[in-house]
Amino acid sequence: MRVHKESVDDGTSDPPSSNALWGDGDLLPGWPARTTTMDYKGLLERIPAVSYIAGFGETGRWEYVSPQIETMLGFTAEEWKSSPDLWFRQIHPEDRGRALEDEVNSKATGDPLRSEYRIMSRDGRIVWVRDEAVLVRDERGVPLHWQGFMIDITARKYSEQALQDSEGRYHGLFEHAPVGIYRSTPDGKLEEGNRSLARILGYSSVEALLSSEATDFYLDPVERERWMAAVEAEGAVTDFELQLRRADGSVIWVRDSARAIRDRSDRVIWFEGILQDITRQKQAEWEARQANQRLSTWVSELERRNNEMGLIKQMGDMLQSCPTPEEAYAVMAHWAEQLFAQRSGALCVIAASRNMVEPVATWGGPSLAEPVFAPDDCWALRTGRQHLVEDPNSRLMCRHVAEPFPRSSLCVPMMAQGEALGILNLQSADGTWTEGHADGSTGPIDQVAVAVAEHLALALANLKLRETLRTQSIRDPLTGLFNRRYMEESLEREFRRAERRGHPVGVIMLDLDHFNHFNNTFGHQAGDTLLQAFGELIRTKVRAEDIACRYGGEEFTLIMPEAPLDVTLDRAERLLEEVREMRVAQRGRPLGAVTMSAGVAAYPEHGGTAEDLIRAADMALYKAKSAGRDRAEVADETPEPIVAAVS
Repeated sequence: MRVHKESVDDGTSDPPSSNALWGDGDLLPGWPARTTTMDYKGLLERIPAVSYIAGFGETGRWEYVSPQIETMLGFTAEEWKSSPDLWFRQIHPEDRGRALEDEVNSKATGDPLRSEYRIMSRDGRIVWVRDEAVLVRDERGVPLHWQGFMIDITARKYSEQALQDSEGRYHGLFEHAPVGIYRSTPDGKLEEGNRSLARILGYSSVEALLSSEATDFYLDPVERERWMAAVEAEGAVTDFELQLRRADGSVIWVRDSARAIRDRSDRVIWFEGILQDITRQKQAEWEARQANQRLSTWVSELERRNNEMGLIKQMGDMLQSCPTPEEAYAVMAHWAEQLFAQRSGALCVIAASRNMVEPVATWGGPSLAEPVFAPDDCWALRTGRQHLVEDPNSRLMCRHVAEPFPRSSLCVPMMAQGEALGILNLQSADGTWTEGHADGSTGPIDQVAVAVAEHLALALANLKLRETLRTQSIRDPLTGLFNRRYMEESLEREFRRAERRGHPVGVIMLDLDHFNHFNNTFGHQAGDTLLQAFGELIRTKVRAEDIACRYGGEEFTLIMPEAPLDVTLDRAERLLEEVREMRVAQRGRPLGAVTMSAGVAAYPEHGGTAEDLIRAADMALYKAKSAGRDRAEVADETPEPIVAAVS
């Protein structure tokens, strides 16, 4: 940024041009723009003057005013901008006409505005300001607004007035000034000082103050040497802040604005200055920094929590799309590792039997005692509440945690609809569960862990419900075998696969012999018992890839992928033998021996479609029944309709 040097004290220097005053950066609306990384606005708002962009006349709109307006006059920038005539109203009545006249003349001639006038602060203080601005025009030359500075020259005006007034009036102002005023020699002798200076430095009278040396007030002599060097080099210092020692030994902060008085040989003979006690201001600044630090900590914590909630939401969305518990466990482990990156952990799920808990996902190498453990081994599952242990020697460490114990362990139960589904276990090797909390609370970890556990429990409950509904839609409720709908879908799928790969498919149609007579003899409950026993027999005697279905009533279908005709027939005959040896009892009463009939068909021998294959096996079944039951028959190459035998 190009800076225009000016003399604030004598008023003789030329004002800066528009670019020199403001720089070329994109500072504010209407200012010239240039690509830069410098924060011009920030720089302007740190200089000891009020910068502004304002309209014309007593009611001209103020487009911008820097925050220093509040320091100078007690009005905030927003108050100043919201009331266009506030500037004119606050000007001392005796100076209003002159201030407007200066503005009109500068606008008419195009010369830079230079004006000095008194202005009233919010608390009634009269502040002398030096108002310097340049006229900004658009590309057509039409005046747009003023860009300028208002510099507080009150101290300078007081000094000028003091010099012009009589000695008595000078001393009156000197003695009653609200700031400390002094004159000292380069060797440290304090020659003059007013009552305010004595009060600031803790002396009961000016006489007592003048009996002290100026060097006595400095905490560090090097600080005075630095101050003197700055004054002698620059001729004056403004707002030089340092610490001084009062008469009672207490320490205060002061702001010193001083100048060097030289003789004709350019030798410094005096230092004259103004001293302000800014101890309260420094205390307020310190408190503000502390508040900002706390606010920054809170903002960081909020951002962290928002990030965690975002990760939890993403995890929840992915869990909803998982069709199986295994996929859900992998998703849970992935997101838990990100959410609890500084801690190891495990996701443990209660088995369907409700008598054991099994870790289904781990991260970070947690200490686990056994591959499976009983629900009573975890305090969280016992109590239904989260359980935190921060002492590895505690007697309340869960038994599922292995030795050597971690510094701390947190178990959060996963509950859904009042039922415990498992736990989320987090372990910390260094015991840092209280990061960011001076009170030692574990709020953030607890909250994230509880939120994650709730999402996991809901996902597991949804998977369980989905699996239940799926089972109900494809399983026969009495026998536990697949139903006819699933059989038809599966056979069609296997048939297409067999066509693509050139593999055979075997189908067996099974029917319990004389089932109606069995029902009439022993009752329908006994019939249900027989069907359940038969379904269990089929489940235990088929391959894992075979599909056993209840076709309807006492009829069953067995689909055998990649099984040729001879293998399918052999399986049917083995099942016949198993059924002959099967004994069914109801409430301890034997229900007698049963037999079954079977019809066997295979692709490609007995049909080119799934429907043809089922029809061929069904025809073979009727053939077996017509031939005397308790046997297996193979479908004819070209099956013909057979009259169904009586069951």
